Amino acid sequence: MSGRSARPLPRRTLLRGLLHRRHHNLPDTDPERILALVESGRTARSDAADLTELAVAAAAGLIAEKPSYAKLAGRLLTARLARAAAHGPPGAPI
Repeated sequence: MSGRSARPLPRRTLLRGLLHRRHHNLPDTDPERILALVESGRTARSDAADLTELAVAAAAGLIAEKPSYAKLAGRLLTARLARAAAHGPPGAPI
């Protein structure tokens, strides 16, 4: 064993991974641009669900500029819904 403690990944790193996974086959979209928009809209209290909602909103806001952002927004929203279906909504009884 290495003696290192397992630390959770920062939310930014997790969101970057999510964006890059959902970005495949969408060359006209820029996940780093979405990440920058999320960073500008987040607060210190933003959790992973908040960041995902910001990413969906950011992608949706760019649809008029580049329609391929509609697919990216849809993929992000689908991932969020799948996660909610698997784990329940925040605050749901266990």
